[in-house]
Amino acid sequence: MGLKERRKKIMALMLAACVAGTSVVPVAASDVSVFSDGTDAAPEAFDSVDVGSATEAPTKTVKINFYCPDEKKQIAEPKLKVAKDATSVNTSKLTVPKGYELVEVGDLPIRDGYVYAEVRKAVTTKGITVVYQDRKGNVIKTAPMTVDKDATYINTGKLTAPDGYTIGIVGDIKISQNNKVYITVDQNKKSVTVIFKESGNVVSSKKLSVVATAQYVDKSRITAPAGYRIATTDSKLKISENNTVTVEVKKLGKTIKVVYRLAKTNRIVTTGKIVVDKKATSIKASEVPVPAGYKMVTTGFCSVRTKKIEIYVKK
Repeated sequence: MGLKERRKKIMALMLAACVAGTSVVPVAASDVSVFSDGTDAAPEAFDSVDVGSATEAPTKTVKINFYCPDEKKQIAEPKLKVAKDATSVNTSKLTVPKGYELVEVGDLPIRDGYVYAEVRKAVTTKGITVVYQDRKGNVIKTAPMTVDKDATYINTGKLTAPDGYTIGIVGDIKISQNNKVYITVDQNKKSVTVIFKESGNVVSSKKLSVVATAQYVDKSRITAPAGYRIATTDSKLKISENNTVTVEVKKLGKTIKVVYRLAKTNRIVTTGKIVVDKKATSIKASEVPVPAGYKMVTTGFCSVRTKKIEIYVKK
């Protein structure tokens, strides 16, 4: 076999070895004179031919400058291995420092062995507005609040009601799309005692609930006891320090004029008025009060049909 043929044979064997995935090519001793001008090499030199393995592509190391303009400082400067001929680095290859996020994504240029990557503090919260309102929808107060950026509800246990109010609906309240949460509140209450008096005498009393900060009670909220009317003319009634309200009342019925006469002389001593049941036709004389310093003389019943009675008294 000539030199040319032997060269072709060895080349074929090398190609076959590459396809088969081996790096060693067996060569016969008779095929040792190759790739030269006819000079035979030593047979042992061609027992095998090492075609080598594929070499890695050349690389270079660059530094990533994570810089935060808001803080005016470098956050980190890790190293990154890239292709030797690379002119940029894609942000998908970067590991951003914990607690930060990239301002810009995509391909960042390599300049003098550095890649400038601008970062900022990662957003983990959001601001919402808490709107405190009564059950009629009247706004009592608004307050800002910071919550987790992914929050969709807020629990009322984290809130403080405005002074003088209590949160009326408790639990998880939904945060609206405009980052507002509406909280229903009720005014704090206290109990006062309404005392009804007629001419200084207590007729009756009852309890009334008012807001805790109230100093007066509107008269329109008070109902007189049965058989009486409210005589107090003030529209607002003062609440005392011991949380009581005094209301003057008058007995309902018809007013009877009383003429007091001396029993011996028939002379008029004084006059007065009494109120009796509007259906009454007579009253006992003993039920009619007498002027101070005098004693009742009249006995039995007195007719009240004419809205006037005469009572005889003595000293």
